Amino acid sequence: MNQEINLGEKIKIIKEYDELSKNQKIRTQRTIYNNIKHKIDTFFEKGGLNIISLIGLRGTGKSTILSTISKDYNVLYTSGDFLSRNHISIVDLIKINELQNKKIIIIDEITYLQEWEKDLKIYGDLYQKYLFIISSSSALNQKELSADLSRRLDVYKIDPLHFSEFLSIKYNIDLDIKKELKDAIFNTNNLDKRYEKILKISLKLPQNLQKYYEEFKYRQFPFLLNEELPLVKIKDAIDKVIYKDIPQYDNLYTANLTKIEDILRFLSVNEKTNYDNIAKNVGLKRDVVEKIFNLLLSSQLIFYAKDVVPTKGFKITKKILFNVPSIRFSLNQINLNQIIGFGREDMFVYIIRKLDLDYAYNYKQTGYDFLVNNIRFEVGGKSKNVKNVVIISEYGALKHIGDSIQIPIELFSLIA
Repeated sequence: MNQEINLGEKIKIIKEYDELSKNQKIRTQRTIYNNIKHKIDTFFEKGGLNIISLIGLRGTGKSTILSTISKDYNVLYTSGDFLSRNHISIVDLIKINELQNKKIIIIDEITYLQEWEKDLKIYGDLYQKYLFIISSSSALNQKELSADLSRRLDVYKIDPLHFSEFLSIKYNIDLDIKKELKDAIFNTNNLDKRYEKILKISLKLPQNLQKYYEEFKYRQFPFLLNEELPLVKIKDAIDKVIYKDIPQYDNLYTANLTKIEDILRFLSVNEKTNYDNIAKNVGLKRDVVEKIFNLLLSSQLIFYAKDVVPTKGFKITKKILFNVPSIRFSLNQINLNQIIGFGREDMFVYIIRKLDLDYAYNYKQTGYDFLVNNIRFEVGGKSKNVKNVVIISEYGALKHIGDSIQIPIELFSLIA
């Protein structure tokens, strides 16, 4: 399209895009939307920071949240790739919104615009009466963005679904037990009282909770709720991270991009590894592996667990965790049975991160797996003759076993 099209033509195509987008996208059901809506209302009542940024993995529902904002506040929905294709700049968008008497400027996938950070910083300062709401489908730039725009930016991290949110959205089951369950597990020191509190909570739960959880662990993204082949769709989203998001932050050779898939598959079936092991198994130089691994960490597809006794980064063997188990499962759909246990640990750590609790892995494997708030957790198996261990089991019943408590993971998942 000609770069010199006039403002009237730009208004026309933006309105067409806005109408098309609103017709295609349903309203968001993410619980975080209420927090974002409160922030918007507060801005127009009292002022404050005038840039809201939604950051998270692909598929977590950021676009649907932005589309819902555009409907609720009668403003224009736009995206960075659409603006870039049509040679519409941020300053053009401001003028268009000004002519339309709209005070909220939405740009989904803003990273597709060149020099967007610089423009946003400049125009965010110049146009304080406007509220800019943006999103990015990758967390790759989160640190840089937050550091550069920290005094004028509110960041909302849009995570995959947690179990209670899944139950609420998919089955209209609302369980108000998070605070009670967290108190029972993390704030009750006496073992008998801890068990009694958790037992009392468990009696409030649906009898078919295991069935719901079995469905949930493959559908931790909103767009998968009614999807027949969820793991195939997750793999598609991972491919977009590899081939669309990562190249925006690092110009890796195309051959190395394909190697990222190999690295992720290798990580999905290995409990612990290091740079040298990865380099050997995927056929890359160690420095390239280190670079790719850091990009994967920044994308938040994967994490590695620090040691209970601090050690050096990833230069030695470390435990690999995926953001949520369905990401791991999508990478090895043929061999699911072999990695179910790893997925259970992914889920455990996802829950702990949602609670914003510090965790460490016991690499010595002397009696337990994870240490969280000085509580020892064994995930998936029986405790290794250590007192006061909380065992997180794959289903089964809530049990008081000697000096330990066994909590089924579907019950534990409701803490977040």
